[in-house]
Amino acid sequence: QTLSGKVQTLMPAGAEYLMWMDVCMSMVGIFMVFAVMENIYAQYCCEYHSEFSALNVDKVCRRVFPSGFVLMVIVMLAAKDYVPVLAVLIHAYLGLFAIVFIVYGVWETFTFQRRLMTREASRINKLVEVTEPGTKVQIMLDIGDVGIKSVFHSLDLDKSGFVTKEEVMPLLCRFFPCPDAAKVLEAEHTKGCQFKDFRKLLEDMISLMVSKPKPEEVVIEVVAGGSTQINMET
Repeated sequence: QTLSGKVQTLMPAGAEYLMWMDVCMSMVGIFMVFAVMENIYAQYCCEYHSEFSALNVDKVCRRVFPSGFVLMVIVMLAAKDYVPVLAVLIHAYLGLFAIVFIVYGVWETFTFQRRLMTREASRINKLVEVTEPGTKVQIMLDIGDVGIKSVFHSLDLDKSGFVTKEEVMPLLCRFFPCPDAAKVLEAEHTKGCQFKDFRKLLEDMISLMVSKPKPEEVVIEVVAGGSTQINMET
């Protein structure tokens, strides 16, 4: 505001034509509005989507906003003698910037859960690779409470506050392929849970899905008469 007031006092009074400084102040003002909108959206993601989503928005905007502003400054300096054309070009760029930001926000809203679970699946699969067969893999999800709550509500389609294992299974099978889903569904006595136990339910189900069974051992026994008998032990 101080810069804007200082510039306005130095500009010629009663000028009836568009000046370079007019375009510059318009660009800066609109870009400041975009920055405020980005901050509001990042806060929204942090409260309603997940910390993972908010961090992604912040990382993207920390790169795009400075580079976009520098690009506009370069264009303004290069075309300072063509103010009317420059005004159209700069505001068209700002309009395109706004459209791209909106599209990115919609994409982030509808894909953050898939990317969040994909990240967790990659991390857990690396843990499974170094775990001995026959050993139960202890799972601790690296997902914040907001992310867990978002996943819970996406599965609780009837808004009852309770999700069943049958409702959870299709989601987990997308990221942790399991040939024996019925075994996982029958492994625990509970049929589902409310939100407060949802994290534990996910961890227990994933643990059962990714744990490798102990390989069978072949035991050859010599019985009476010199014949052999093959027993399979696990």
